[in-house]
Amino acid sequence: MSRPLYYCASRVAVGDRVEILLDGCAYRGEVIGMDGRSRKVVVSYNNWQKPLPDGSATRSHRLVPIEDVRLMARTGERRHG
Repeated sequence: MSRPLYYCASRVAVGDRVEILLDGCAYRGEVIGMDGRSRKVVVSYNNWQKPLPDGSATRSHRLVPIEDVRLMARTGERRHG
């Protein structure tokens, strides 16, 4: 299987799959909200730093500057915007 391509997200939409970098760790998640005035997006992601008692990751939400969001795309996929 080919590796995903990454490119900076100058435009993202609710529902887009993204990658964010927090405290030196990369997390993959989904955009669930946006604040256009502050240029920030709300990302829901699996937080493996806070596991549940059964060992699974907790679902966390974070308000992230759009410049720190990487939109994920598979090889050959094109996004129009």
